Amino acid sequence: MVKGDKRKAQILEKARDLYMQKGISDLSLKEVLDALDISKGCFYHYFVSKTDVFAQAMAQMAEGYAVNGRDEAEKCPTAIEKLNTVFDKSGVFSSCAPFVQLLTRSIRCDDMWLKAYMEDAMLRAFSDDISRILALGVQDQEFYTAYPLELADMIVRLLFDMLETLSRYLLSCDMEPNLGFIMSKIVFVRSIVEKQLEAPFGSITLISAAELCRACQKVWNDEIIKIVDSEEK
Repeated sequence: MVKGDKRKAQILEKARDLYMQKGISDLSLKEVLDALDISKGCFYHYFVSKTDVFAQAMAQMAEGYAVNGRDEAEKCPTAIEKLNTVFDKSGVFSSCAPFVQLLTRSIRCDDMWLKAYMEDAMLRAFSDDISRILALGVQDQEFYTAYPLELADMIVRLLFDMLETLSRYLLSCDMEPNLGFIMSKIVFVRSIVEKQLEAPFGSITLISAAELCRACQKVWNDEIIKIVDSEEK
């Protein structure tokens, strides 16, 4: 990575942290510059607006996840294993990754434009990889579809919609999240993908259910703490 790219990557990482701490709706450009510790000239060298820096931060994060999944999927011998691995090993749904936390915060703060950027970032990062895996599966007669590209987009959107549903659910919970409800959403997505691909029953897992449950539990705990802190202030 060249020096300029490294500097930009550092700025984008700080931008994600800034969003988690403060959101951005009420932030002025000066507050953004101060928080990111950059000059106005440096800012406009990399970005065209305040929202652009956060949009690019989402794109960088999603691409990082996609690279993780892609590298692990390359080691798998079959298309089914590749498809399951590309998401599961990406880290998007991990309890230690910020994606679910960021999505939940964007919904709680009513930052719908950021939610849209996150969905677009996931599509751009994952759709081509998934499409290639589906085409390989068709070639090897593991899958059956005439529309690998369109189905790849559908799979990514289904997973994102599942995360959005779970995020709204976590925000509405006044007690410990129901793991059965979380599992039902995962199973629903898996069943749709299996049917669309005409894949063997139970062969599509996509993500670790246990890991996503842990991620949801972490988000719920963090959100409750934030709400309590804000009320005490």
